[in-house]
Amino acid sequence: EWRLSHPPWKGHLDRYQLRLLSRHLVTSLKSSPTILDQHKISFGIQELLKLLNESGSSNYGRVEDGAKKERADKSTKSSMSQWLREKLEEADVLNVVEPFWTTNYKQADTAAAKSPPFFLKSNSYYAWLSSFSRFLISRSISNKNSIWRSFFYACRSAIRSNAGISAAEFLFPLLILDAVCFGNSHDETIVVRELVSSLSFDTVGSEAICSMNMREREKAANSVFTLIDLLRKWVDQEIEDRYRESRRRKRAANVDLESCTSAWPADIVLSKIRRLLDQIPLSLCASAASRVGMNARALQFLEVDSRSQIASSAISNAKKNTASYHDSKFLKSCHIDGIDLQLTKKLLGQLCDFDTMITISQKSNPSELSSRLLEVATEREMYGDWEGALQAYEHLLDSRLRSGNIVGCSKNRAQKGLLRCLLKLGRLDSVLNQ
Repeated sequence: EWRLSHPPWKGHLDRYQLRLLSRHLVTSLKSSPTILDQHKISFGIQELLKLLNESGSSNYGRVEDGAKKERADKSTKSSMSQWLREKLEEADVLNVVEPFWTTNYKQADTAAAKSPPFFLKSNSYYAWLSSFSRFLISRSISNKNSIWRSFFYACRSAIRSNAGISAAEFLFPLLILDAVCFGNSHDETIVVRELVSSLSFDTVGSEAICSMNMREREKAANSVFTLIDLLRKWVDQEIEDRYRESRRRKRAANVDLESCTSAWPADIVLSKIRRLLDQIPLSLCASAASRVGMNARALQFLEVDSRSQIASSAISNAKKNTASYHDSKFLKSCHIDGIDLQLTKKLLGQLCDFDTMITISQKSNPSELSSRLLEVATEREMYGDWEGALQAYEHLLDSRLRSGNIVGCSKNRAQKGLLRCLLKLGRLDSVLNQ
């Protein structure tokens, strides 16, 4: 996705405005089912053109003097800057959006934005995303610390259109990040509650109040997963870039659009993202993904959760100087501690990964599994099912289970049973190999 390589603190406001205009608003305009929807999208295009023209003039000096007039001057309207015209031509949308350079759409914001909570009051994914985004925009425009508030405010009409759902989805991570970074603690609390509510399926109160059907809830959960993935990718990429920069100890000589400075404080943004992600439990994400049928994603959340707990424990032990010679054994044997094993095995079964499912069962309770396999093998022998008994003995003697969990008579019994099954099945070569 394009946003993965363009974090907002890299100074990509113009790129975000152009991307939203050319890839989302133009498409939404063409697909608008009603005249009212077209007017809402048109207003967003008109406002973004003004912002792009002004930012091109102030940041890059590529615009003629006539384009430097203030937007408030409605009596005389300057022509579109050459810089903006070239960008729109590159995006192949100039013919579509140029007529909106001379339009005079106005919007009277008479109705106040709804108050939270939004998810529990919404009956569709669009209703939730639209009302939540509109609230975040209202908080942003009233916050002087918000850096991109003019950009968000220009889109306040487009996100209220059904045809503008893609624009709302494009802005959603930016609005969340803006509220967390530049808003107050109340804004952060509202954001966390909304995200957690959209992933909460097992809470009785949430199930009783939320009127979305499963299809709509799947869309909402997927939007939150996309947000989490994007934020985590931004953090990881920034850490990696800083590490590479520290190794190179030099910067590029030329300064272009990619290297322009940004007013977003990168260090503060990174810490805010980490704090936000910490408040959304990975176990909740895994449970929500499982409920909407995203089994592979749910398994990924469980794995990340398990690895995070291991890393935290190892770091804590290192700081306390409690590390011992058994640390390596701990890392090998406890890699599934602290996660929902029943959900893990269910997901593995739905993904047809039966070998891993058996291994998880063995690691979680090896002694109980060994006894059960031995009973199964004995029962199969009694019924003359030598093939089934052979499989049970092979699982019992599997190398992944043999590390100190099967000893003494149980191991000898399993080995003798394996040879007995091979003889009954006439596999003499396998008997000699044993």
